[in-house]
Amino acid sequence: MEKNMMQYCFVDLDKTIYDTDRLLDDMWAVAQNYNIKRSDYDKAFMESLHTVNEIQYDYSFEEHLNFLKKIGYDIEDEFLNELNSLVNNNYLFPESENFINFLKEHSKQVILLTAGDTHFQMSKIIGCGAEKIFDEIMVSEIQKVEYFSRHFKGQANKALFINDNLKENEAIKLMYPELNVICKFNPKKYSEDEMKQSGLPYFKTLFEIKNYVNQL
Repeated sequence: MEKNMMQYCFVDLDKTIYDTDRLLDDMWAVAQNYNIKRSDYDKAFMESLHTVNEIQYDYSFEEHLNFLKKIGYDIEDEFLNELNSLVNNNYLFPESENFINFLKEHSKQVILLTAGDTHFQMSKIIGCGAEKIFDEIMVSEIQKVEYFSRHFKGQANKALFINDNLKENEAIKLMYPELNVICKFNPKKYSEDEMKQSGLPYFKTLFEIKNYVNQL
């Protein structure tokens, strides 16, 4: 195993090891108690998702609430309190912790790399206990590709990069051709044809990724 030991393994958070869709469902369930129309809720969500530029994520509950207020909702603070309480739930996929522990057997350092509003992302990370199972936590408020290029100093052929964002994965692979880039398939964002055309290995489950890493 030592011969194939990686130096670094970078793992994405949202929709890779963290069930963001379940969090989103719970957020909408809270919003329904405040008589918010779904169309207004979605509009405010999309506006709060990218306030810097259209490819940089910086969502926060506070921003979402502010955009709802801008379109006429007079929402009490309890709404924000209820949303904030959600991140105390463990939204990791059931197999995520086992998967991270497996990666630790194959990599000297396993790093959680996520992009977004630092406070919001750290709230989710602490709420699900991920900070206890990773060797290091990296939260970027700039585009993940740019952040990675600034901070990665290792040997590309001795590193893994596991992420659900195909566009980020393609850009990273272009910059570091020898890097082992692995896609967690996100069917809500990409088609299977797009995944195949990328030429990158992609998998629907963490279990499948685990089997692939075992063969490297």
